[in-house]
Amino acid sequence: MRDVFVGQIERLHHEIIEMGGLCEDVITKSAQALIKGDATIAHEVVTMEPAIDEKEYIIEGLCSSLLLMQQPVASDFREISAASKIIANLSRIAMQAVDISETILRVNYNVRPVKTKHFEELAEAVSKMLKDCIDAYAKMDVELAARVIDFDDVVDEFFYKTKANIAKLIKKADSTEEVDYALDLLMIDKYYERIGDHIVKMAEMVAYVEADKPIKNN
Repeated sequence: MRDVFVGQIERLHHEIIEMGGLCEDVITKSAQALIKGDATIAHEVVTMEPAIDEKEYIIEGLCSSLLLMQQPVASDFREISAASKIIANLSRIAMQAVDISETILRVNYNVRPVKTKHFEELAEAVSKMLKDCIDAYAKMDVELAARVIDFDDVVDEFFYKTKANIAKLIKKADSTEEVDYALDLLMIDKYYERIGDHIVKMAEMVAYVEADKPIKNN
């Protein structure tokens, strides 16, 4: 019976890593759509949402099965509980990526390459943060998870720099269309900042699973 349980835990671990990979993909593609002003890529991100939702449904089912049908010990319970929190945050990350792409595709939205300074750095920083977080989970690497949490300061820095540059666009705008465009960018900027927050919560779960190795923020 224990062998069956361990096998299910391993499957749970694998499914979460796969979902993380899908989220990495939509984050990367939404950034490409934004920076290049590419509506085709933005549409591709939106069409990926059902696959991520399906993966979330599968993982939720595994978590429920492990809790109800097996008899997890404390360490097992921590992993299952962490898995539930991780998939919730991955789902929100995917939703934010889709929101970015839907903003780009919005009716009457003038799709164009984004020239605002620091936006590309912000997108790249968030992508790196998510990749490192998934790696930390895959390896249960508490030290890497701690570095992911610290790296959120870099994301926040780019967020505020981009926000300041968008404010300048609004001040210089000489038409309603330009103001609307800048406000869309401001919302996208906030989406990236929220993604960083969700990644931090995921990284914290690595320490929760490895309960004897608490994360220490630098």
